[in-house]
Order: sequence, then structure tokens, then C-alpha cells
Amino acid sequence: MLTLRSISLLTALAAFAPLAGQDGVKLRWKFESGDVLRYRMTTEQLTDLSSMGGQTMETSTAFVMRELVQEVAADGTASVEIGYEAMRVTMDMGTLTQFDSTLSGEEAKKNDASLGKLVAPILAGKLHMKVDPSGRISGLTGVKEMLANAASSGDAAGKMLERTFSEDAQRKWLEVNVFPDKALNPGDTWNHDFDVAAPPSGKMKFAVANKLESLEDRAGASCARISAVTKLTLEFDETAAYQMHIVEDETKSEGTMWFDPKRGRMVESAQSLRMKMGIGPATEGTAEGEAQMQVSVSTTTKLLLLSTDAPAFEPKKK
Repeated sequence: MLTLRSISLLTALAAFAPLAGQDGVKLRWKFESGDVLRYRMTTEQLTDLSSMGGQTMETSTAFVMRELVQEVAADGTASVEIGYEAMRVTMDMGTLTQFDSTLSGEEAKKNDASLGKLVAPILAGKLHMKVDPSGRISGLTGVKEMLANAASSGDAAGKMLERTFSEDAQRKWLEVNVFPDKALNPGDTWNHDFDVAAPPSGKMKFAVANKLESLEDRAGASCARISAVTKLTLEFDETAAYQMHIVEDETKSEGTMWFDPKRGRMVESAQSLRMKMGIGPATEGTAEGEAQMQVSVSTTTKLLLLSTDAPAFEPKKK
């Protein structure tokens, strides 16, 4: 029994050795020219609208990004080309609309033609970003060109894709986190704040409180497990032509990410967002707390590092 306990203790110490003492672990992206990283991002969103008879809207988007490291500067900043290998979109707004770029032959006939037309420029486009070892993006180009045709229709699907693949949105998921310069030990915390445009009335402000929880095995590697709690607030542009009156009732976002410090890359992340608010036009005489429409949004997002030969998507459950 004593021997088993000793082995267990040694195993635990070995697992946490990189975090022990003052040295801790430094979270840094490690780029090399020619590296290819493939990530699958999946987002499921459920929206309830009280003003539309309690109508529920369900949207699901999944896509695979291929990141090619083209050049790495002396300070470790990488120039990366980003392309979208595959995309799957499902929208249920009373009528089911679907598109899956991986389908072929007879199966491809199930795809919605109009949605496919919107998605085509995204699949054909290329983005370029500069990202330093901390994960901060200093440049992102190609978004406007990619979206020029994708969202031109102005319908619900086009607007949804425009929001999903806007420059702000893409910067948000590409800049998964921005790590501090110092080495970290379990319990250490840091913040990551950013804004995302929320037309037509202003922007959403995200304040992310991160905490290094531990090292644990994930996807065959010893990864830093990071918890993230996000506070989201809405900031209004008083000069906007259309003024909104929004009363936030409940907003909560929590997530976990796993980063491989040895290979210097994100392995996986998962986040959930719950938002409840009242929305209405900001007209003179609008009382505090008064709104014309109650909106409840539930969103789950997952990011997963794929191997070079992994399929874009898992087979759909029958």
C-alpha cells in the first residue's frame, strides 16, 4: 500500500513539475514557417423572441480553418494565411435551411442554393494575420473582400453570415486569448478585454477574467487548463441614427481552454453564453426597464485542433 501511495505521489509531482516553483510555465505560441494548423469551430445558438409569439430561432454553424504559417520574424511574430476548408450551416427560423460544403453527388442536392451562394465567397477567400507569441493579433486583412459578395443579399441568412464572419468576430475567435509575459503557476490570473461591433447602435464589450487552473492531459499532451469568466456589457453610440433601449436582465459566460505549452498551440476550448435582455427603440418617454421585446440567447462554442488528415466534420447522428 505504501509503495502504491509513493508511486501515486511521484506521478502527481511529475505531472505538475512544469508548474512547480517560481519558474512556472510560460504560455507562448510557437510558430515555424510551413506549419499548418487546422481548427474546427462549432457554434450552436438558440434565440427566443417574445414579440414574435415566443418564436424560437435555432442556428448552427461549423467550419474548419486552415492556418498556414508563411513567415516568422525574429521576435516570434508570425505571418499566417487563413482559409476555410469546409462549412456547415443550419438555420431553423420556422423553415429549415441547410448547407454543407462537404456533401457531394446526390447528397449535395440537399443543400440550399441561396445559402450556398452566400457561403461560396467565404470558402474561396483568404485572410492574412500577424500574430505574436502572446496570441495578440496585430493585423488582419482580407475580411472586407471576402464578405463583399457573401452578405450582399441582405436577407436573414446573409446578415447572419455577415455577423458571424465580420472582422470583429473573426479577430475574436482567432485571438483566442492573450497571455501575460510572465511565467504562470496554478491560481495565477490575467485579463483579456476586447470590443465587438454590435450594429446599428453600438458595441459589445468583453472583459475576460482568466485563471490557470492546472496542467492536465488533453489530446495526448500535458496542457494548461485555463478557466475564463466573461463579463459582457453593451455600450451605445449616441450618434447612431437608430437608438436602441436595452435592459440587461441576465448575462453569463463561462469557458475552459486547453493550451499545449510544449508545442505552443491551443488544443481545445469550450464556452457557453447565456443572455437575457429587453430590447426596444429608444424613444422619448421610454421608462426605465421598459422594452418592447424580450430576447433570450443561449450560445455554445467549441474550438478543436484537428490533425492534418482528420475529416472536417464528424458524421451527423442519425
